[in-house]
Order: sequence, then structure tokens, then C-alpha cells
Amino acid sequence: GYYERLLPLLLESEKIDVMMQIGEVWRLIGQWDDAEAIFRDALVIAETLGDDVARARCLDAIGYVFTTRGDYSEALTWFDQAYQVTESLDNPPTLLSVYEHLGYTHWLAANFDEAIHFANQHLQMATEAENNKGVGDALRNLGGVYMFQEDFPSAIDAFERSFQAATDHHYQQGAIYSSANLGMTYGMSGDFFRAIQQYNQALIVAQEIGYLQSIASLVNNVGEEYRLLGAYQEAMACNEYALSVLIDLGDWRTPMVSLGYIAAIFAL
Repeated sequence: GYYERLLPLLLESEKIDVMMQIGEVWRLIGQWDDAEAIFRDALVIAETLGDDVARARCLDAIGYVFTTRGDYSEALTWFDQAYQVTESLDNPPTLLSVYEHLGYTHWLAANFDEAIHFANQHLQMATEAENNKGVGDALRNLGGVYMFQEDFPSAIDAFERSFQAATDHHYQQGAIYSSANLGMTYGMSGDFFRAIQQYNQALIVAQEIGYLQSIASLVNNVGEEYRLLGAYQEAMACNEYALSVLIDLGDWRTPMVSLGYIAAIFAL
């Protein structure tokens, strides 16, 4: 694409921002090996230049590729490195990103005490900085902990506030995550129709930006709500579609969810 053709024309100090943008696009569309490779290349440039802010951003970005792949242990090692570098810097945006990813990854790994710690650190810093995106990200991570602790009213409140913050900031990924988490919370609390409504809202945004992994995950979740409602044909169609997308992406972790849902339908 245009940005890849631009890279050879740039000074070394100018390449990192462009490489980070390219890598994030590749992460979103499922080209995780390419994303990791370009983030690692950017890290080498940052280290050569002695640019600690860029170095922290690269470490953080590499960690998030591993989070996306579902390798939470490996992700946390990269985030810990990013945190150590960022702590000594006066660069709030980078530290906010590291806090967000630490809180989110600890939540996914079911390390709830750590998730709450980093989410609260994140929320305090973002609130003081009047950073709407950061506030929304921190609230979403807190909501995730509340959801798994089955404190559904607190989870719904956190996710609704998170969704509003993401919308106000025009942060589409954040809006997807918050809406999807609202759907999951409603589903866990037994409100299946409301869950499907939230998942469909998230799907519209995910399709707009081509976020294939989220699309597959959301369709999977819609299928599970249909199964719980007894609409088995619709459930099967959703799960089979999600499975095909995930296999095409090379995601061999999440398809187990699709297969589990399909098996649950056949077991009825």
C-alpha cells in the first residue's frame, strides 16, 4: 500500500510512526505475523536512535499482538518491559496505553486483582488528564472484572459509560468492545434478546472498519444466544460462519469456541 511505498523515502526517525500505523492495520485484519514483524523492526530503529518513548510504544504494540493471539503470558512480559521503560518518562499517552493493555490482558487471563489494580491506575490518570478515550478503556476493563464476578449492575454501568466515552471520542474499536461486553453481560444475566441487540450494534461498527476477528467473535456470540433461545438453525449458521473466518485468519484458539457451540447444538 501507500505507506509501505513511503517507508524507504523517510528518515529513520520518521519511519517509526508510519510502521506503527501499518502494524496496527495488519493486527486488525488478522495479519498478526506481519504486525509483529514490523513492530519488531520499529523497535530496532527506536533502540538504535535511543528513543525511549518510541521503544516503549513498540514494546507495548508487540505485547498487544500476543494479547490478540491469546498468548497472555507472553503479552504480559512485553507489557512489563514497556511499563518499566515508560515509568521513567514524562509521556502520559504511552503510559495510558500500557495501563490499558496490562489491565485488559490481566482480565482476559483471569488475574482479577491485577486487572483491577491497573484499571484503577488507568482510570485515575485518564480522569486527571481529561482523556475520554482513556477513561472509557479503563471503565471497560473494570466492567469486565465485574461481569466475571457476576456483579451485573456494576458491569452494565461501567460498559455503558465506557461506550459513551468511546463514542464521544470517535474511537470505533472501543465502541465495539464496550457494546460487545454489554451483550455478554446481558447474556450472562439471562436477557438474551438484549444481548443479541448489543452484539449486532457492535457488528455494524466492526464491519465498517474490517475488524475480522471481532466480527467472527461477535457472530459466535450471537449464535450462542440463538442456541439458548432454541433457534438452533440460526445458531448453527452463525457458528459455522465464525469458524470459517477464524480458520482463514489462522486463529487456532478462538475456533475452539465455535466448535464448542456447534457441539452443544448437536448434543440437544
